[in-house]
Order: sequence, then structure tokens, then C-alpha cells
Amino acid sequence: MTSFARSRASAWIKLNFAPLARLARNKSGIAAVEFALIAPILITLFLGAVEFSQAITVDRKMTALASSTADLVAQTEEIDDTEMANIFQASSAILTPYGTASLTVVVSGITIDAGGAATVTWSDTYQGTARSVGSSVTLPAALVVNSTCLVMSETTYNFTSVVGQFLTNGVDMDDTFYLRPRASDCVVRL
Repeated sequence: MTSFARSRASAWIKLNFAPLARLARNKSGIAAVEFALIAPILITLFLGAVEFSQAITVDRKMTALASSTADLVAQTEEIDDTEMANIFQASSAILTPYGTASLTVVVSGITIDAGGAATVTWSDTYQGTARSVGSSVTLPAALVVNSTCLVMSETTYNFTSVVGQFLTNGVDMDDTFYLRPRASDCVVRL
């Protein structure tokens, strides 16, 4: 091949591939393309972290609500309707700023007989169904002490987050807390 043919072929390649070569050297849009690719992943991770932290917060509030309710009842010798309503109102405030529409709290007095059988002596509820008086209750083995009483507080809540409401029907959370009465052997329900 002659030098003229080589220079002509080289000029033809330069003319045809010059725009591609310039495009390959151009780095001005790389950051925008990378951001467009990674942004959905980062947004999903951020929203997931927010959702997860809110769920942990609500779960901790549910534990505090169950323990506070049982604790307030266990501090009394006798409890009437007004006191129980006040306890439910105070304990449901623990869930603030989350709504209480799906919250249920059931507080029950449990009597364990000489044979170790646990039965419900009385039961009250906030937005739920109370346990039937006389019904049997299965307790953790460590709590069964013959001829004693317990206060049992059960809480349930359906946590639906702002973003999660579009994806799921919420997450059901529950907690149960047991305490022995402190002021007397058993809490009497008036």
C-alpha cells in the first residue's frame, strides 16, 4: 500500500470515527448517569431504614405500655372502673405520637390454685375483648407458684407506617407482661 493510500485510509477512519472518539473521551455526563442508576437504591435504603427504626420504636413502646399497665394495676389492693379507665388512658398515651385506633390492651387478674392451675379472676380491656372469668391461662413455667396471684397485661397493635401502607397491611405487634401484686396477695376488682 502506498503512503498516499495509507494517508487516505487514515483520513477516512478519522472522519468516520472522530465523533465516536470524542464521545469516548467525553466524561461530562458520567456523574448524572451514575446518580440516575444509584438513586433508586439509595432512596429505597433510606426509606427502609426509616421504616425499620419506626417499627423498633413502636415495638419498644408496646413493651413499655404492657409493663406500665401491669405495674399500675399491681400497685393497688383494689381497683374499680374509674381507676381502670384512668390506667388505660395513661398507658395508651405511651404510644404517642402513633395512633391508638388498632391498639388493644387486656389486663387480667390471674389466680394460681394449690394444684398449679391458672385461671382468670377478673379481666378488663381497652378496645378489645376481655378474657372470660374462670377461663384457664397458660403461664410460663417459671411464674407458676401455687396459691398465688398475678397481674397479666396483654397488648396488641397493628403498626402501619406511612410508606408501608402502600406495600402491606401493617405489622402485627404484641406483648405480654406479668407482675405479682405488691400491695396485697391479690388485686381485687370492684
